[in-house]
Amino acid sequence: MPLQPSPVHQKKSRIRPMLVLLKYLSILFGFFLLMLTIVPLAYWAFTAPEYDGYNYYTYRNIDSNRNYIAAGDPFPGDLFVYLPDGTPVPMNSLWQDKPLVIETASNSCPIFWESEVSMADIVTDYKEDAHVLVLYTREAHPGVLAPAHRDFKAKLKQARKMKASLTQPVVVDAHEGTLHAQMGSGPNSVYIVGTDGIVAHYAYWNDPAVTQEKLKALLDAGGTTESIALSANPCRDPSKALEDFDGDMMRTMVLGIVNAGGLDAMIDFMSFMFTAEGGEDPLCELGEEPGA
Repeated sequence: MPLQPSPVHQKKSRIRPMLVLLKYLSILFGFFLLMLTIVPLAYWAFTAPEYDGYNYYTYRNIDSNRNYIAAGDPFPGDLFVYLPDGTPVPMNSLWQDKPLVIETASNSCPIFWESEVSMADIVTDYKEDAHVLVLYTREAHPGVLAPAHRDFKAKLKQARKMKASLTQPVVVDAHEGTLHAQMGSGPNSVYIVGTDGIVAHYAYWNDPAVTQEKLKALLDAGGTTESIALSANPCRDPSKALEDFDGDMMRTMVLGIVNAGGLDAMIDFMSFMFTAEGGEDPLCELGEEPGA
């Protein structure tokens, strides 16, 4: 009489094909994840536009422009911005009847999206008293879903994509970043301009709480900068951009940038965050600088 396999042996015999299947499935899944990373990077390696001095395809090419319109200076009113449909708007028309709050942004700037809810509240609370706008500039961390702009038509297309997700009105800078360069070229900067065309407040990184405080002070003064304390914060350290910059916020930002720009945009963002020398600008440690 032949020996019968033990129950343990029988159980192992049934499980072994499943284990082999799981092994090959895990290999295929790992290969799939690898392709999700490699394919976008390879795509950009072959199709990314040449760096033109402004529209880069990686944040590592961001210019080191430290020039900006200071508080107390006139904001450039002789330029044009554009609605997402391409209609030109004279810059000086945006503060003639009430003060202007203008914030730089892009689809792939996670710090902008992190503060967007608070800025939307400012739009609602001050819609009768101020123009609160987003200036679409260049993609902070270009990727497959939010590529670097090859031309102005592509820039308008991405601006329309942003507008679909925002409460704030959106205007678009020129393809070569004419206004953005004068604003310090920051990914998420903010300016407040009085009805006299003079800058009341500037911050390289927008803090909605501070922005609201400075806007209220300007409105309380009648909308002009003649009798208010001007302020500026040219800080370049992204960790100072938001309060409570912690692990949870980082995870939210990473998921947001994957959704907005793609995996390659997320890789670009993370490579910057882990290699940046935060706080190298002494002004970052000083915080708000009144009387600039």
